[in-house]
Amino acid sequence: MKDVIFIDTSVIVEYILNGKDADTAEIILLRGDTKVASMLVYRESLGALAMAFGRERFGIKGKHSLRKFIRKNGWKPFEPVLDVLDGLLNEVGIVILQDVHQTKELRLIMEKYNLLPSDAQIALTCKSYGIQRIATFDSDFKRAEFLKTVEV
Repeated sequence: MKDVIFIDTSVIVEYILNGKDADTAEIILLRGDTKVASMLVYRESLGALAMAFGRERFGIKGKHSLRKFIRKNGWKPFEPVLDVLDGLLNEVGIVILQDVHQTKELRLIMEKYNLLPSDAQIALTCKSYGIQRIATFDSDFKRAEFLKTVEV
């Protein structure tokens, strides 16, 4: 799948939060490539964005207080976060793939490339779908020789 590019959490979050690499993220997101991500990336992005929004709007300090806030108030206060994330995915045409769940292969990728479980899950999903390119600001993916990190 040479024309397909996997969009990592770091690109989505950097763009939405207008971080230091937001311009680079925008170039990546507006390219003509077929863009995909996974449910893991969606969940990670949602978590990071909810945390940033919660800190700014509700004084949430960390994961524990975010969890407590959501338990008490539900997701309604975070509707703008959900809308922005879903809007971006729709606008730039990012297709959400199901993550590949193969525990033995996940462990092999974790151990061979010294990746954390979430990054290994993303790498495994790319490998299983035959995706060779990943857009990310996370240099850890460079250790996986079957993935080429996209540069602008």
